Amino acid sequence: MMTITNGMADIVNFIKRDVVYAEYKSGSTWTRIALHDIRLISNTKIAIYIMFGTDCPDNISGIRLYNAAGQVWAQDTSVVITKTNYPEGILYRFTITLVQESES
Repeated sequence: MMTITNGMADIVNFIKRDVVYAEYKSGSTWTRIALHDIRLISNTKIAIYIMFGTDCPDNISGIRLYNAAGQVWAQDTSVVITKTNYPEGILYRFTITLVQESES
């Protein structure tokens, strides 16, 4: 398996520059929220963290990440986050896995 050490750092830095905020869906409303952190968590995985604190609703049913131009960069509309049992909040991790493939 091939690993791309310096390349992954470059990709993380690109994402840090380009992905600037998120939105979460609760009911039928999308609400803007700041990103908590973006970091490399393995040789092939990048994590984008969002902190859903005490001021966020108890039920979240979608997450969108936006680029600096205000366009949806990535989204997950199948997510179900129920904060009821975690009154102090939830740190959500949006994981991007990079796969290297060779064509023959």
